[in-house]
Formats: sequence, C-alpha cells, structure tokens
Amino acid sequence: MNVSAGSLVNAPGAQINALAGTGGSRTLGVQLDNRGTVMIEQTLLLNGSSADHLNSGTITLSGGDLAVNQGGSTPSFTTTGVIDIPANRSFTVSGGTFNYNAGTVGGAGALNLSSTTANFTPDFSNATTALRLINTTLNGPGRLINAAGRTLNTDNSTINAALINQGLLVFRGTANNLGGSFENQGGATVRLLGDGNFDQSILNVANGFTNSGVIELTSVVNAQNATLNVSAGSLVNAPGAQINALAGTGGARTLGVQLDNRGTVMIERANLADQQWHFPNCVPGYSPG
Repeated sequence: MNVSAGSLVNAPGAQINALAGTGGSRTLGVQLDNRGTVMIEQTLLLNGSSADHLNSGTITLSGGDLAVNQGGSTPSFTTTGVIDIPANRSFTVSGGTFNYNAGTVGGAGALNLSSTTANFTPDFSNATTALRLINTTLNGPGRLINAAGRTLNTDNSTINAALINQGLLVFRGTANNLGGSFENQGGATVRLLGDGNFDQSILNVANGFTNSGVIELTSVVNAQNATLNVSAGSLVNAPGAQINALAGTGGARTLGVQLDNRGTVMIERANLADQQWHFPNCVPGYSPG
C-alpha cells in the first residue's frame, strides 16, 4: 500500500494488520501516524520516502519482523506509544532519525539500529530486549544499560548517552566513540575486537573513567589492531580490575590513555615479530614489562 502525499492516520481503535495469508511481502509505502494498533503477523517493510512516522498507539510484532527503511529528506520515526517485540522477532530502523520519546520499546526480541541517529529519552536496558548498533549515533538524555549476562555489539557507532556496562560490551571497527559518562562495573567486560572479517578496533572515550571489571584488547581471524583512547582524564584500573592485552590472532595493542593502574594489567605476547604493545601515557612509575 502506497500513499503519495500526506499521512496514513490509523485512528484510535483502528487496526492495520499485516497478515501471513499464504506468504509474500508486506509493504507500507506511507508516512504512518499510528494512533491505534498495527499487528504484524508477516514481516512488514515501512518505507515511505522523506516520511515523519509517528507512533502513539501500539505496534505488535506478533509473527513477523518490522523494518523501517528511511530515505529521502530528514526522515524520522518517533514513538511515544508501545512497540512490542516478542522473542525471535526484530524491529530494525535503517537511516534517518529514531526518536524514542516516551512509552515502551520492549519484549524478548531485538532492536537493531543501522546508520541511524537515535535519541532515547527514557532509560533503555537490554535485560530483556537485545540491542545492536551499526554505524549509529545514540544520544540521551536516557541512560543505556548493558545488563548483566547480556551482550551489546557495537560496530562503528557513537554513544553519547550515559552508558552503564554490567555485561559484555563488544566494539568492532575504527569509529567507535563514547561521549557520555561510562561505567564498566565489577563483573563486566569491555572487548575491543579487531576482526579480520571486519576491521581493526578503535574506541575513543571522551572522558576518564574507572574500570571495575575487565577490559580486553584482542583480535580474531588475522592480525588486527586494538586501540583504546581516552581524550581527557585518567583511565583508572581499580583494585581487583583487569586490563588484558591479549595475543588473539596478532596485531598491535595500544592504550592511548593516562593510566592509573591499581589493579592488574596482563600483557600476552604470542610473537614479537608481529605484535606490539604500546602504553604511551602511563602514570610515572608504571612499567608494562
């Protein structure tokens, strides 16, 4: 279904149902203003060009996924209602802006943000709903919480919200940035993963922070670099915490930080011919050897 100009307004009490039927694709080429219910039993593509989608009602991915592909001039998707993502279902926003202003985005499925600017007003925890960031900028004022026992995969993305890591936080690619406050809590792991199938790993942190868990610099597939930079202040490695420069599959390991080590820094060397370990801004008296 396509609407060439204006919005498709789904009024309170009304329904739009993407039914499974006997299969096939389901597409809304519209600017959607949902105030009622959208029920997705078959995967639905929402792709109105230059659209400013609004959701103040309920969108339920009961049997299919929802993909919002945003193109054209300043497209956006703003939700103040309910987006329910059950297990084994995914809600993917690609391009444009995603505004999570109020309401809930939840369920046991996954929220995927790709090449998107996301603005989160409520706090968001992935304790129930998985989150994946690809070439995305995520802003607050809401906090982002990577819950204990969960994994947040971040590829070439910027997080400007306050970030609390309680689980496993994985960074791939050369353009990862943390612009807000950052906590790596006890029992949590930050992994800078150089991946031969992807790229080296570089994480730039705007402000100093305390590591109370584990920070790993490593690689897979082939020799790939892993670099952690802190622009201002110190990286404090707390008592009982660890920073591990792991051998992985080779490549350089670099800390571009002012290091205040009170815990343990573990340096593995697999092959001096192809591995380098750099600690250029350590506090006086510290030695990596």
